[in-house]
Amino acid sequence: MKNAILLFIVILGINLNAFSQSSTIKGVVKDESGNRVPYATVYLDVNGSPQHGTTTDENGVYKISGLTPGKYTVVIQFLGYQTKKYTDITVTANETAYVNATLQSAAEDLPVIDIICYDCERPLIKPSEPSVEMLTPTDFEHNPNINEPKMMLRALGGIIVAENGKDVYVRGSRPENTQIIVDGVKSPDGEMHIPGQAIGSMKVYTGGVPAIYGDVLGGVVVVNTKGYFDLVKMKK
Repeated sequence: MKNAILLFIVILGINLNAFSQSSTIKGVVKDESGNRVPYATVYLDVNGSPQHGTTTDENGVYKISGLTPGKYTVVIQFLGYQTKKYTDITVTANETAYVNATLQSAAEDLPVIDIICYDCERPLIKPSEPSVEMLTPTDFEHNPNINEPKMMLRALGGIIVAENGKDVYVRGSRPENTQIIVDGVKSPDGEMHIPGQAIGSMKVYTGGVPAIYGDVLGGVVVVNTKGYFDLVKMKK
């Protein structure tokens, strides 16, 4: 009986001694300027497998506790910096091993790129080459919208006419940014006020609007009415 009790005490002592042998790895992580790096990832690489992971606090300090005595590899990572790896860090029973790190930026110098410009003096926008859409009398002859001149603009690209037949959108611009010019006179209310049969041609500037029309944010609809002889010819 005494021998059994003695054996139990010996085993218990061994187990208590094993539990008491808890080691720690601790350190501070800084950058090249000496500033502490908060929330960096720190872990132990055990045979290629990450274990005992943690992060640095707001002061760049980390601590990994509960380790058994032995040798460890400490890996420290942070976005934008090169990974640091410290091998063969020896920790002894009930002791703290200090591993401080200075991270280096992972930024690399990019190679110099030579930019060659061909025809550099050519302007991006040529005022002499505006974007123009046009309707001629031939387009009007059999158009079902002959009595609603604005609706005929639907046949042109980049132009949307609302169902009310009044609002004209040129390449997405607001209706109030579209000017209506009838025989050289700007319409004050954006309406044409002429019957479709009297129109000789309609020209729409959707881009590169000539300076003679002023500061236009949208497009310009230029309407030219038929001449006297054209109207007489229509009546015959």
